[in-house]
Amino acid sequence: MNTLVPNSQLISRAELAGRLGLSFNEKRDIYTALGYKKILRYQDFFDRYVRQDVATRIIDAPPAATWQNPPTITSTPTFDKKFAILIAQLKLFSKIERADKVAGIGRYATLLIGTRGNLSSPATSSDILYLSVFSEANAEIERFDEDTSSPRFGLPSLYRIQLTSDTSARRKVISTQTVHYSRIIHVAEGLSEDDIYGKPRLEPVFNRLDDLEKVVGGGAEMFWLGAYRGMQADIDKDMQLDPDDEAKLSEEIDEYIHGLRRYIRTRGIKMTEFDASVADPRGAFSTIMSLISGATGIPQRILTGSERGQLASEQDVRNWNTKVRERQLSYAENIILRPLIDRLISYNALPDKPYEILWPDVTALGDVERSIVAQRIGTAVKSVSEQVTPFITPQEFREHYLNLKPTPE
Repeated sequence: MNTLVPNSQLISRAELAGRLGLSFNEKRDIYTALGYKKILRYQDFFDRYVRQDVATRIIDAPPAATWQNPPTITSTPTFDKKFAILIAQLKLFSKIERADKVAGIGRYATLLIGTRGNLSSPATSSDILYLSVFSEANAEIERFDEDTSSPRFGLPSLYRIQLTSDTSARRKVISTQTVHYSRIIHVAEGLSEDDIYGKPRLEPVFNRLDDLEKVVGGGAEMFWLGAYRGMQADIDKDMQLDPDDEAKLSEEIDEYIHGLRRYIRTRGIKMTEFDASVADPRGAFSTIMSLISGATGIPQRILTGSERGQLASEQDVRNWNTKVRERQLSYAENIILRPLIDRLISYNALPDKPYEILWPDVTALGDVERSIVAQRIGTAVKSVSEQVTPFITPQEFREHYLNLKPTPE
């Protein structure tokens, strides 16, 4: 697939961004009225990931669930031994999970395989020194393969890696290195037009995250203003205040509001507290969270960590585990793990032998779920057995429904 994006497509994307939110024959601009950004850049996603709780969860939850129980890679004894050494030496699965998270912030991330030799030339050394993760912002594609007869036509041939130091003041670029593609594992999820640029995880829900900030932040501000509802000072018509007394009264009221003083001298003055009502934001919050959950595929209880009844929680966990299983096989294995292992084999860091990747079955029932299923089946068996001859033995029940080893005869 040709991954070089024509100028015409870039222009059409810009035109599409300009038309977002337009309705009534372009007479109404909803995006502008609601304060939504039309053009989103990497920095927008990164800032939201750093500062907003739900955004952080959307980025972190899928990789955390995917790599929580890493797969087992099996081959020959020599292969297994060398790979186990690399896993420990490079903190391999930890680095892979980090690359997975960083890839979700922008359109892609890169996993740099550090070996001896010039980074701008193909890797030849079998001595693997380190693995480093770089985001889209720090790993720009410098050159594409434009040879139409090349199997890598349209794919990156060189990257420009920026080594930075991130301080509280600003990001400082220490040095810039040109890196050959053979030293890079390109990690991108949600690919559509090409094999390079994926979809940032926050992009489909960016407007909803804006709405969430308005509801949560607005609700907190509404509560704050409702708690300090304000007061009206009615001065008796026969009371005369000189400028100094007015200034002192104003100062006392101000100190009372800010908690510096718990009394006000009110001779000749009647203080009246304003009435205030606070709306309940839970309905709007629930609606927004359900939309975010639907768009991201992450159940609400996974996003918020809350329990909403036993049956609902079981169903949420089951659906989430099914999604994680699909992600492990289609994305984590094919886009990240196999390319990395194959690259290590090409470096002669691992023997050139067939290998197998075995993932733990996250969709299997846990101990609690198995006990619930066994209890329900046991109740059904008992109910039927009262009417007909028992049709299941304790041994069969033990093996098939409790997942326990058979007992000796």
